[in-house]
Amino acid sequence: MKIEPAKQKENTPAYLVQTICCLLTSLSVISPSAAQNLSLTEVMDSLLQEPPNESWLSWRGGVESFGYSGLDQINRSNVSGLRLVWSWAMDDTGAG
Repeated sequence: MKIEPAKQKENTPAYLVQTICCLLTSLSVISPSAAQNLSLTEVMDSLLQEPPNESWLSWRGGVESFGYSGLDQINRSNVSGLRLVWSWAMDDTGAG
């Protein structure tokens, strides 16, 4: 007795989803660099001591950890118009 795998019809939603997933997986394996365009710059200690306003290179913006930014796009007259647009819930229960 010969056992053959069940054949799916090529026009079923499950077949189409499987085909698309296989194609996307193949593309990510073939060309991983296409998904990332990394341009890395070496960070020297002198740059960490006095980072430019537009670059937070360490926790809370600088070695003093003040959390202050010298940028002026947000100021006292427009800060009240800010709204939350994204958040990430952290699991701090340890339940893991």
